[in-house]
Amino acid sequence: MRRTHLLKSDFIRLTHRWQFYAAFLAGLVLILHPLTDYWPYRAGYSAMQLLSGPLAASDFTPFAAIFCVLPFGESFCEDLNSGYISSITQRTGVKQYAWKRCLSTAISGGMVAAAIMLATILICVAGTGQPDTEETVSFMSNGPWARMGIILVANGAVLYALRAFTAFLFGMLWALVGLLVSVIIPNRYVTLVAPFALYQILWLLLGETAINPVYMFRGDSNLIPSFWFLLVYQLCCILLCGGLSYAGMKRRLTL
Repeated sequence: MRRTHLLKSDFIRLTHRWQFYAAFLAGLVLILHPLTDYWPYRAGYSAMQLLSGPLAASDFTPFAAIFCVLPFGESFCEDLNSGYISSITQRTGVKQYAWKRCLSTAISGGMVAAAIMLATILICVAGTGQPDTEETVSFMSNGPWARMGIILVANGAVLYALRAFTAFLFGMLWALVGLLVSVIIPNRYVTLVAPFALYQILWLLLGETAINPVYMFRGDSNLIPSFWFLLVYQLCCILLCGGLSYAGMKRRLTL
């Protein structure tokens, strides 16, 4: 396995994992559940009104972190516990393995979170019965998207793209939290449970603050000062978790 082929190998491995598809499908079912109540009356709603239900009232939010970790978060555990990691690092080197494992894990979580968001958006756009106007989006008037003045730009396409991007960052972050846990405690069950527990604890402890993780996936809480705050905050957390995971893997694999 050449160094340049490790990422390619990881993504081929990811697409063959049932966890990747299970995370997407289970997450999508949970987030779309609120739509079932008013889907028969969708002709009276705009796309953004339809979208507000899944994002604000779905059963997805309490479990969001799990869906980001499930696809590839335990990959380091699998490599380490199977002994396969020795074969990989002999060919790629420890440093190459560590940073590329961080990158592939982060992207896997981001892909699932963004795919769930995009699928939800597309279903709402396809099912809408009327266009969005200043009146139909008035419920968003105090949020960060309204402050940017982008809600109705390109019929909402710019906002939808930014929503998918914030979901991607959310997925990257929690996938890396899972990776960091697996580096500290290389057990697949702990890798899945610990990020969920941490997410729940932070949800309770941080309460009505802009840095509460439950607001990061959808990114539209009135508590969030701006999109740039959301971007910088999540990127800093991603770099922190990624850096700690990288250092931890280097230390574990060179002892």
